[in-house]
Amino acid sequence: MVLRTTNAGVSWTEASPDLSTKNPSRGVPPGGIVGDSLGRFYGEVVFSIAPSDVRKGLIWTGTNDGKVWYTKVAGKNWNDVTKNITGLPAWGVVTRIEPVALRRRDLTAPPGPPIVPLLSWRGARDGTTSE
Repeated sequence: MVLRTTNAGVSWTEASPDLSTKNPSRGVPPGGIVGDSLGRFYGEVVFSIAPSDVRKGLIWTGTNDGKVWYTKVAGKNWNDVTKNITGLPAWGVVTRIEPVALRRRDLTAPPGPPIVPLLSWRGARDGTTSE
């Protein structure tokens, strides 16, 4: 989940739902020396976040379980674009995400540069990396 503050951290509001895979098989016991009844720990988190400097309200996120999302309206709606990213391993960790403005060559397209993310990730099991 992404949280937002407008008062230097005095209070926070939700800017997204849970953006992870929500896969129950990824839960682990909470740890400790002896067993406890705290339930299971789900370590799926938003690992990288990148608000755009070019387009107000555009935010990209990457999770530590291989998901990539963006919102164009400061968190009101989120779009999962994971399946559109070639080479991103299942359960990979999106370690860095950086929005980049590109020049448009199609003059019939709406004004303003398209914003695309540059991604960095680490493979979940084999340790491979990519940029």
